[in-house]
Amino acid sequence: MKRTLSSSSGSDLEEDHILTQIKEVKLKLDCNLYLYDAHVELISLTRQVGDIHEARKARSTMADIFPLSEKLWLEWIQDERTLSQDLSSLFERAVQDYISVPLWLEYVQFAVDNMSNDFEYPRAIYEKAIVAVGLHTSEGTLMWNSYREFENAIFVSLKEVQDSNPNDTDIASQVEIQYERIIKLFKRQLSIPLIGHEQAFIDYQAFLNLDLTEDSLPSYILATKRLEPMLLFEQQLSMQANEETYQNYVKFLLEQKEDSTVIDILYQRAIATFPLSTDLWTQYLSFLSSNFSSVKLVLLKGHEQAVRNCPWMPEFWISYCQTLERLLEPHDKIITTFERALSDNYTEGNSYFHVWRAYCDYFHRKASRKTSGEAELEDLRALFCRARIFLKTNFPKITDFIDSLNCYEASVEARFYDSISKARTLWNDVMTRHGNQCEYWLQYIELERNFGELSNCRKLFFMSINSVNDDPDKICSSFLQFEREQGTLESYLVAAKKCSAQLDRIKERRQKASEKTVNKRQQKYSKTEHRQTMYPKENTERDRSAKRRKMEVPSYVFFTEESSSKTKCSTGATVTEIKPHAMSKKKIDSKKLEVNEENTIFVSNLASDTDEDQLHKLFSQCGQVADVRLIKKFGGKFGTNVYAYVEFTTSEPTVEALKLDHTVLNSRAIYVSSCNADRQNKYNNKATVFVTNVAHDLSERDLEDIFKEVDQVKAVRLVRNKKGRSKGFAYIEYDTESSARAAVFQLNDREMAGKNIKVAISKPPASKELPVAQKKDPFTRDVHMKETNLPKASPRRALTLDAAKSATTSSDSDIAVTKKSNDEFRQMFLKH
Repeated sequence: MKRTLSSSSGSDLEEDHILTQIKEVKLKLDCNLYLYDAHVELISLTRQVGDIHEARKARSTMADIFPLSEKLWLEWIQDERTLSQDLSSLFERAVQDYISVPLWLEYVQFAVDNMSNDFEYPRAIYEKAIVAVGLHTSEGTLMWNSYREFENAIFVSLKEVQDSNPNDTDIASQVEIQYERIIKLFKRQLSIPLIGHEQAFIDYQAFLNLDLTEDSLPSYILATKRLEPMLLFEQQLSMQANEETYQNYVKFLLEQKEDSTVIDILYQRAIATFPLSTDLWTQYLSFLSSNFSSVKLVLLKGHEQAVRNCPWMPEFWISYCQTLERLLEPHDKIITTFERALSDNYTEGNSYFHVWRAYCDYFHRKASRKTSGEAELEDLRALFCRARIFLKTNFPKITDFIDSLNCYEASVEARFYDSISKARTLWNDVMTRHGNQCEYWLQYIELERNFGELSNCRKLFFMSINSVNDDPDKICSSFLQFEREQGTLESYLVAAKKCSAQLDRIKERRQKASEKTVNKRQQKYSKTEHRQTMYPKENTERDRSAKRRKMEVPSYVFFTEESSSKTKCSTGATVTEIKPHAMSKKKIDSKKLEVNEENTIFVSNLASDTDEDQLHKLFSQCGQVADVRLIKKFGGKFGTNVYAYVEFTTSEPTVEALKLDHTVLNSRAIYVSSCNADRQNKYNNKATVFVTNVAHDLSERDLEDIFKEVDQVKAVRLVRNKKGRSKGFAYIEYDTESSARAAVFQLNDREMAGKNIKVAISKPPASKELPVAQKKDPFTRDVHMKETNLPKASPRRALTLDAAKSATTSSDSDIAVTKKSNDEFRQMFLKH
């Protein structure tokens, strides 16, 4: 059955186009089922063509993977009303995802419409709604009012029957019961800090037909006092709901020792607004474990919501499984949850390892129980094997995962299976990669000491003292302590002799390495001294500065039209000859320019023919320009460098000026940024994602529109060349690390402008700082300095020095370099 859901049916051509889009979206989901936006798009397209059955199928698939928003659930319920009369199961699913007063109002209205003559069914739904959203500070009053209206309607109908039959005691009794029920509802509502409870107190007086004072209802006075400080936070949330306000709100309620159920509702409101915030979910789960540790329903619901909203967080899955185990849930349910955790696509191998290890922990605890048998031990061994195969297959280069599991399994084999031989096999495999590390040897020896033989411990000690290089003193000390406790005098003396000899060898080896390092530095210094002798340079600062003054072109000067003249070059073209302005004869240090940072912007990547008038005209559209300082640097590493400071009379125009970033001026895209004296942008790399394979025609606004679907975007940096064209990659910065991780999970491989973008956490290479030169004798420098930090001569330079050296040793008067054959040059290159 098909039903038109859109406002207009559209033409056949449009419908064919929509059907084509549906096929394309389905293909995307076949490749990656975790594309949230693709699911939403598929639901929207199927509703447009009126295929309600396909829309139902698309919604069911999405609901199995992701929690649906309030809007999606309300649309689904609206569509299903025309096909089905029983929507109870659908409503039950809807209210489980997020806290939503509108959804509960729809649910109770559905219950009222389908109650027949049974008042208990809608009354039960109302009670469930009150538990779920009755403490919602800003919207809970709506649910309470609806509940009272329902009960009041029953009371009015009973009153009418009583008036018709005044002698009917049965009806009189029902009227009395209903009257008391409404009184209790009023009192329950007035004892809760809710916005709008003043009107509820007025309605209470009207129902009783009495002029009551607030003192007659102490619970109402207490609720009013509790509400007063909460109104400030509620006002802030009504104007702009942000995560920080919610966290401050929760912190305040905790300090005030507010009721745990009120804080729980507030956490649910925050999560409904920011469902991808891992910080919020972490705090919420910790709150539930502390305050609802024995409330099974609340704990399990909170963890289920957490893993559905943030499935990329292994910590949430592990906490969920441990909670199930603590609450003595069925074994099959715990296994299913672990398998769900392993089926998610994590961004790092470390996440899989933690889940596998927690999985093994569960089986280990299960096998350790007194009631366990051989079957549990075999299951544990099989799980270790599964985990090892999975990690080897998917992360073959990260051997630490395998080694950690091997050490774990070795302990299990020795303790539960009494299979020390299997444990040794596992440890021997580990030691092939960690044989030079003291801690691994000590763990291996401890296992052998507890479950094996002392003679094998002694063998391992002898092997370790010849292998360990990170902490030989500790392994030797442990060996001697072992012999004191378990050995004889002869074995102790042998161990002491072995350890002493090994430590002497290590000391001698270190001394030789130190001397070798010093010798290399001496040779390096001798070569430098020789090079200075062969190719003398200015030896004094005075000579160097004099030559620099003679040859130096000013680093930058200010220009005016009067200081330039036009000349003809040999090709006939007109060339502008730039002369420094008379006022700029005195050299000015650009680093010491006084800049009012609040009113000034920094403009770079300017063309060499840019003048101050052009900049003044460009930025005058943003506001009144007070000054333009154009700076040009000649003869730098990258040629002429032109940039400027544009100062406004006030700070307001700088906001509009920043929007002119990448504007083309004189055939070059200029860069406009806030003026900062050091101009060192400090980015939070962990909260930034690196986006590649970006279509060249996309702008910063296009990227922001896509990435703000996850969370509010703090900054977008689309990397461009000097002509303003995109290089195909960008950096997107969020406020929190959790938002960046959510962006990787949701937007990786998303299609944009015909290309699938790649999204990953930004990991820029560490800056390489050159060692600071120190004025001290090179022979006394730190012998532990890494040799790779020293500057290395280029091959061409090295050959020249060797040739010069050979020339000076052969003849003091003849400095000419002897010509060499091709074979001799080849031999020299091989030496270097």
